[in-house]
Amino acid sequence: MQNLNSQDSKDQKTTPNLIRAKEGNIVVAQSWEDLDKHKVNAVRHTSNKYLKFINTEVFSETSKYFLRHGVYTHAPEGTSEHQEFWDEQEKRCIDGYAVAGVRVTGEHYAYLNFGRILATVDDGKRQRKVDTFPKFLDMDYYWYHELEQAEQNGQGMIVVKARRKGFSYKNAFGMAWKYNFFPFSISILAAYEKTFWANTMEMAKNMINFFNQHTDWSKGVLHDRQDAVKSGYVEKDPISGVNIQKGYKSEIVALSFKDSPQKSVGRTAERMLFEEAGDWPGLMQAYQRSYPLFKDGNIMIGIPIIYGTGGNNKNGTNADFEEMFYNPSAYGLRSYENIYDESAVGEAGWFVDDAWYREPFVDKAGNALRENAINDIDLEREEKRKADPVAYNMMVTQHPHTPKEAFLRNEGAVFPSVELYNVLAKLKADDRYKNLGTPGSLHEEEGVVRFKPDLTNKFFPINKFPHKPNDPQEGCPIVYQHPPEKIPYGLYKIGLDPVAFDKSGSKSLNSAYVYKSYQKFDYGYDEIVAEYVGRPENIEIYNRNLELLSEYYGGAEIMFENDRGEVLSYFKRRGKMHLLANQPDNVISKVIKASTVSRIKGCHMNDRMKDAGEKFILRWLWTERGKNDDGSMIYNMDLIPAPALIEELIQYHRGGNFDRVMSLMQLMFTVEESYEHEILPEEPKNSAASFLVDNLENMFKRKR
Repeated sequence: MQNLNSQDSKDQKTTPNLIRAKEGNIVVAQSWEDLDKHKVNAVRHTSNKYLKFINTEVFSETSKYFLRHGVYTHAPEGTSEHQEFWDEQEKRCIDGYAVAGVRVTGEHYAYLNFGRILATVDDGKRQRKVDTFPKFLDMDYYWYHELEQAEQNGQGMIVVKARRKGFSYKNAFGMAWKYNFFPFSISILAAYEKTFWANTMEMAKNMINFFNQHTDWSKGVLHDRQDAVKSGYVEKDPISGVNIQKGYKSEIVALSFKDSPQKSVGRTAERMLFEEAGDWPGLMQAYQRSYPLFKDGNIMIGIPIIYGTGGNNKNGTNADFEEMFYNPSAYGLRSYENIYDESAVGEAGWFVDDAWYREPFVDKAGNALRENAINDIDLEREEKRKADPVAYNMMVTQHPHTPKEAFLRNEGAVFPSVELYNVLAKLKADDRYKNLGTPGSLHEEEGVVRFKPDLTNKFFPINKFPHKPNDPQEGCPIVYQHPPEKIPYGLYKIGLDPVAFDKSGSKSLNSAYVYKSYQKFDYGYDEIVAEYVGRPENIEIYNRNLELLSEYYGGAEIMFENDRGEVLSYFKRRGKMHLLANQPDNVISKVIKASTVSRIKGCHMNDRMKDAGEKFILRWLWTERGKNDDGSMIYNMDLIPAPALIEELIQYHRGGNFDRVMSLMQLMFTVEESYEHEILPEEPKNSAASFLVDNLENMFKRKR
């Protein structure tokens, strides 16, 4: 009989889109491809057929019988009929069950007929929770097939999901399924803190109790603690009188990894769950230390399942989760084409968006009415956006359309992450925005600095965040807007975050952004026009290019963090101290009362200066620039041309390494310092300033 699970299978000629069982002429499913060729295939990144289910009750007849009668069978114990019933159920729970060419996996069949969940039901005029069986859902159908393939291929699974998609129930049952059907199996439930695994562990124990109470598979218990349960029984040896443990000896163990990522070392597991991975600092370290337990030599004996909701990125706690989700094959996890994020290229893990299960947009057969659900989500988002920005951010991250939305920060975000993500999506999706910048090189020719576009792809601009250690890190200037032929003095400014010292192995990059003044000119205003992010092997190369970049933009003054790097010594040696911005005394005096720091050039950094810098950036991002045709407001953030800068702004927190944000912060200091300064056709003469520059050798000392 034909199998609809495989894309390689072909429909019967007599019934091109219906697969019927011989007995009863039952229609279980139809192919969406035959029903609606324009329907978006939500599982096109898998080997599964995208199905419209018609009759899914055939997979839950056993649980329906239990609901009607309170027992699974009325066949008397000890009879062949009773034994045959339970033998057949065990076979289905292990091998799976097929009707009319459509097969559910063994674990899925067991979940539908022996799993327990708390479901919301109507009770007159109100709703209440009841303990009952799960219903068939198409998202579960695809999930269980992918999980089965992962186990057969020796691959783990990493899952980013929207809230309330039942994964705690499914994974709790998965442990109970292993415990009940596979002797000597060990399932490990791991989380960063005990509070994250306690509820799932209790679910698994409740499901084991249900097996013991209502099925023919009841098992004794060798021990039952809060963090562990082991099946079996004790029998006294008739000769030695010693108690011997016998039985299945299957086991479920719970671990909390807080401050102890080595806790899993030395154990073995057929399945290891990493619960609430989005709330797990040090997830990668815990995973890597646990990885050897899945292998016995070169033989894979178990798999990890890493799952959670991404939007808990307080202080970068989900950075490891995001890294592993977007690079699953590097960590032994099942990999899929990234069909989720707009204009994405590359791989990703398994993603379950909110549209896969959103009541009431699920029909009786368990099909997600995805288009209707997406429209409803967008309407709710718009209502929340207008009423409460905090609730809107929470809605986007907890009920995402894409993994990128799931990984946005909903707590402790310094900058407007959701709005910035929308800007980023526009940059990546719209062809008009994809090539805004021109990579190239700067050189001096007959006393004039010129820009040469990179037409042969010689350079490797660093335009992604985070930057991978093995990627080229030399970088090159990127120009978004060239200067006019005649450049007014002070029209351009540069903010620079230099590396602390020229040492290989550091992840930091030199980062500089060129900014056009907020004062309105024919040339445009208040915007980023160029960048230079990179780390050549020799810091002299970067500083020379920085010097040329400044001169290309009319001698744009460079504000930089002055307690690190070699910027000051380089420009002093070159005799071009005038290209470095003076210390922003007005800004410092407002932020730090009675500051004693006096370094003439550049700006020092501390927590109070970072507080001010974050506020200046936030104000700049929300500065209004006009309106779209539909009346919606345009802000400065909508005009940022640099995708990697937007990525950093989205993920920024004090504990991380965000070079681009720090250079933007330096830029905001010089913008704030010169807020009332007039842009002039040429540089004004200032004899006092000239004297200072000429005598810096003696004056550039900290006051004591």
